[in-house]
Amino acid sequence: MFIVRIKLATNARHLGLMLFMLPDPGTAQTPQDARSITREWVNVEQAISREAGEAERTHILTTDRIAVLEAEISQLRAERSGNTDRDEHERVALVRQETEGAAQHTQLMAFLLSAETRVKNMRVRLPRTLGENLAHLYQRLPEEADSTHRGIAERLQTVIGILTSIQAFNDSISVTVEVKAINHHPAGEVTTLYLGLGQAYYLGASDAGYGYPGAQGWTWTSQPGLKASIARAIATAEGRAAEPAFVELPVTLSPGPTP
Repeated sequence: MFIVRIKLATNARHLGLMLFMLPDPGTAQTPQDARSITREWVNVEQAISREAGEAERTHILTTDRIAVLEAEISQLRAERSGNTDRDEHERVALVRQETEGAAQHTQLMAFLLSAETRVKNMRVRLPRTLGENLAHLYQRLPEEADSTHRGIAERLQTVIGILTSIQAFNDSISVTVEVKAINHHPAGEVTTLYLGLGQAYYLGASDAGYGYPGAQGWTWTSQPGLKASIARAIATAEGRAAEPAFVELPVTLSPGPTP
């Protein structure tokens, strides 16, 4: 009969349980018993060695996994820091764009108000025919800057449309039929030759004369002695003259439109 004693043993290689199977002093030990004890001892040593090796492998894998996780954490922190910097940069850029957009809006609105005022002031200086043709555009101009539902783009388009038509008229020689009452002459139909917006000459059945624009509108002067010259000028402008020729007509200069 044997007594099994269990003792904790530690060495440089492992921590395990050492089994000491000592013979009972009252029992004789045979060679078979000794071999059995030796086999048990070897099995215990092998088990301890396996456990120690497995523990070491587990430690290595755990250490490697910790290193990988720490690297991933560092990368995530770096990415978060980069995202924070990028978000801040984008926020600053958006604020700057909004500030610049507000400044541009203010400048554009100031220009629009000035342009609308000048276009309105020009209306009185326009020939009647041109003014009538632009009436639908002038109706779209607001009476007051803050009393309209039209946007800036639409208002600018209206101003540009008026100015474009005025410029086209000013760059051309136009012949129109109008009804005028000049001085003591009764209202009647006359043919008017406009040299842009600077000068005009009219020819009626019993009257002729010239005109020029001013701050209060067009001023017309009756001068029947110019009938022949004006008739020749109108025929030339309409392409009815036999051949081009110089025509002498008076010219009256007047101050330009109010800026």
